[in-house]
Amino acid sequence: HANTMGLEQYNSILKLKDLIYGVHLQDNFGYNDDHMVPLLGTVNFDEVIQGLKDINYQGPFNFEVHVFNNGNTWPNFRNKYTENYKGEELLFNPDDELRYLGVDLLYDVATYMAKKHNIKID
Repeated sequence: HANTMGLEQYNSILKLKDLIYGVHLQDNFGYNDDHMVPLLGTVNFDEVIQGLKDINYQGPFNFEVHVFNNGNTWPNFRNKYTENYKGEELLFNPDDELRYLGVDLLYDVATYMAKKHNIKID
């Protein structure tokens, strides 16, 4: 949420170090709480991860993202079909097959981020 509020994240993490018990990370473009996959928006995750490392954060590290959700899911509602569209609704609500691939992607992104910052994954 700090990115949407224009806050400098590294120093904010240092200031809040004794109050941080869990983190849920997501990306956005700085305007809305978009719940995007990390590294697709404008959040500087190097600052975030380095701040967590510098305060010796040991708590949960979770992504709070929406990946391949159905078209009626907040925060990014998919455009509805137009009145004149006569085709099938095949992609508006992706099925579990695609969502499982999304979960795999999230794991790979988290692993990549940790590896780049020399963080061991249990």
